[in-house]
Amino acid sequence: MKKKYLDLSSGSWKRGLPKSLFYITASAMLASSLACSSDSGEVQYEDVKVTEPTKGVITTVKEVEPGKYSIIDEKVVEDKAQSKFIIQRLNGEEEVMGVAQASLLVDEKDKDSTTVHNNHVRHGGSGLGSILWWSGMGYMMGRNMSSNSYNGFYRPGVAGVSNDLRSSSVTRTVSRPVSGGRSGFFRSSSRGSFSS
Repeated sequence: MKKKYLDLSSGSWKRGLPKSLFYITASAMLASSLACSSDSGEVQYEDVKVTEPTKGVITTVKEVEPGKYSIIDEKVVEDKAQSKFIIQRLNGEEEVMGVAQASLLVDEKDKDSTTVHNNHVRHGGSGLGSILWWSGMGYMMGRNMSSNSYNGFYRPGVAGVSNDLRSSSVTRTVSRPVSGGRSGFFRSSSRGSFSS
């Protein structure tokens, strides 16, 4: 859209044009200009506060039946980069994954707590995606720090690490695209600061 400009320096607007009409015209042009800027693909950002862990977690699961798993150990580690997911398979093999690799196992359906709980109760076990999201490892993948882990995934005697991770978490300000919805992808704000 071609932008139009009103030349105020010439004073021509004063001749025969009421001031109120001038302001209405100028407002309309400004609104039109902003609309063009918005249509041009410019991304607008909003500042939001997010809480995230400062420590990491190692979650170990064991395959109890084909395709069904249970958490047998979970512990907090000081370095977030040391977070990992360990799978002990029925055939005795052990697989170790980092957060990025493990997050590929999580689908949107695994993030619905009601569905996950109902499936676990009905089928007596859970897949890797739901266990990952609702264990301490889920916090490493962006699960809300105020949400609890699902105790049904843990073997008796195995304590979750939710409280430890929450108590050491930090809140910071980030900017995210307004038009991008709530995708979970953030960019750090230049005004960002950490607080406990």
